Amino acid sequence: MTTITDLIDAHYEDVYDSLNIKYWGLAELTDYSGDRFPITVGERHKVCIDERYDACVWYREISGNQTDNEELSYGLEIKTQMNVTLRIIVAYKVELGEMFKYEFMNNFPKNIGLDDVSPSNYEYLEIGPGSIDLDHEKIAVQEEIHTQYNKHRVCWNIFTFDNEIQFIICE
Repeated sequence: MTTITDLIDAHYEDVYDSLNIKYWGLAELTDYSGDRFPITVGERHKVCIDERYDACVWYREISGNQTDNEELSYGLEIKTQMNVTLRIIVAYKVELGEMFKYEFMNNFPKNIGLDDVSPSNYEYLEIGPGSIDLDHEKIAVQEEIHTQYNKHRVCWNIFTFDNEIQFIICE
């Protein structure tokens, strides 16, 4: 999944090259000494809102399941398709404007070509449309964003959107 999130980050870097955005990559919630917070997968860096940037973006895998995909199967071998809900968390400075969240979601890549994935671990990859969550306070609590967050006192807006990533892993 980090390969996919890295490609999404690269796409956004091209779209928002004039903004200073911190792309944390794929993260997961962890509990360390009774303190819960998101950390990056792999390097284990603590994810946080950083005043040096105009926006901060990270991803979390929310849920997943497997289904049989007979359309892409050959002969008697049935392919197993993975369906993963990927949550995109975006914190951005209010100076970027109220429409930034809609523009950012609209600029989410509609597809990622298998040629973009090198080496390709996927036979099939598709991205489904997402749903947006604009409840700042709930997101700050749910995603364990540690700041004295109150949307009327802090200069950051927070939103999430969930997209379904469907793929078949090469065997």
